[in-house]
Amino acid sequence: PSMLTVPAFSIASPAAIQTGNLITSPVGSGPFKFTEWIVDEYINLAGNPSYWGSGPRLETLTFQVIPADADRFAALQSNRVQGIEDASVSDVTAASQSSHLQVLWRPATNTGYLGINRGHSPLDNDLMRQAIAHAINKPSIIDQYYNAEAQMGIVATQVLPPEIWGHDQNLVDYAYDPAKARSLLTQAGYPQGFTTTLLIRDVYRIYFPEIVTTAAAIQADLQAVGISANLEVLESGDFLSKLNNGENDLFLLGWIMDYPHPYNFFHYHFCNSFSVSFGPRDDILCEHLETALEESDYETLVGMYEWASQRVHNTLPMVPIGHGCSTLLFRQEVAGFTPSGFAKESFRDVFYSLLISKNAHPSVMSGDPMTYTLTVTNPGGVSATNVAISDTIPAGSHHISGGTLENGVVSWSGMTLSLI
Repeated sequence: PSMLTVPAFSIASPAAIQTGNLITSPVGSGPFKFTEWIVDEYINLAGNPSYWGSGPRLETLTFQVIPADADRFAALQSNRVQGIEDASVSDVTAASQSSHLQVLWRPATNTGYLGINRGHSPLDNDLMRQAIAHAINKPSIIDQYYNAEAQMGIVATQVLPPEIWGHDQNLVDYAYDPAKARSLLTQAGYPQGFTTTLLIRDVYRIYFPEIVTTAAAIQADLQAVGISANLEVLESGDFLSKLNNGENDLFLLGWIMDYPHPYNFFHYHFCNSFSVSFGPRDDILCEHLETALEESDYETLVGMYEWASQRVHNTLPMVPIGHGCSTLLFRQEVAGFTPSGFAKESFRDVFYSLLISKNAHPSVMSGDPMTYTLTVTNPGGVSATNVAISDTIPAGSHHISGGTLENGVVSWSGMTLSLI
């Protein structure tokens, strides 16, 4: 059933499909209904009065297309838009320091890892792979190449991200310990170390935002314990071809979840044709995963996938490095939005608080009569705090006389709004 969360499996009206216009004139049963789409400019939605549940807090919702990072952030700063995604690291940093903006984080549903081909000697030695795991300074890599300017990554302790069920909270990761790594190399019969190759492709992915420098850091960590990893940067097609043919030693790659189920991580990597890049197939793991597909009890399933997490941790076909995080930037007055890692974010509960600004006398005394200017920039009206949802204030500027200021709260005609 988790596969039904993939957009390709979304439920749609047969009648709408038969018209051939489902893409350009979508219909559905959600809290918003489609009104207009100007390609490469915007999509307009309106609140759906026929929605089966409680209706949305917003009367209208527009998705604006603004290709350039700088232009998107400028639109947010000027309040021409109230939220943006795909923000640059510098914009995330600036937003986190702004009193007018807020930074929301989507849960990570990806993992970047160091793949190990257990079919190539001496990587087929368990102690050798443990040495590699202990040699890599994952916290340093995350700090330098994910979080150098903004907190956009977390250390990966296992193949599944923390947000995915089956992630084993009790699993103890291999600690960064160069001395132990060198000891394990000696126990494996390689006291002087050995030489291998590390393959990468120079493309941006959220699980490795700075792939070349990350690879160089891993190469340096390995060299520090006696493992010389020759770094090879390949074109993406050549890189994947080598992996699909098992023509690799070490490699850096990652996975972004297709649907929210641990099987999506485990089966693709270790139990299908791509598994050759990790060496011999782990039949014990793969048979366990197939058995899990037949289990319907959720608590039992959680335990089965936690076992799979531990199995991959113990056998080390990969060393998980990090989970990349993506952000959403909003105006401070936007509330009710909950980021999702599965592209199913809901705007139904989103609302705006109102910004009230004095138009004179900034040092007014508490309780003095004042005139305030209320500016509402969103289209279609805004629901006011402490006012019934049906009471909206039209877009535009409104001068309200006779209000009083008491402890930062403006009051008039029975309506109370916080002064921001």
